[in-house]
Amino acid sequence: MPCTHVSSLALTTAEARRKKNEERWDKIGVVSGKAIFGPPLEEYWKKKLQEEAAAKENDASST
Repeated sequence: MPCTHVSSLALTTAEARRKKNEERWDKIGVVSGKAIFGPPLEEYWKKKLQEEAAAKENDASST
């Protein structure tokens, strides 16, 4: 009858390896996300902030 007992050391090692792999993929996702979406988002927020500043300026000058 084969032994089905897995040592806790083996489990913690496997868990550590899995976590390390997940962290690696998270970093890849963040880097590729910034490369793909970074410039359009930066442009969007720059334009949005300029529009809000202009709207505030118009509100201040009309009162």
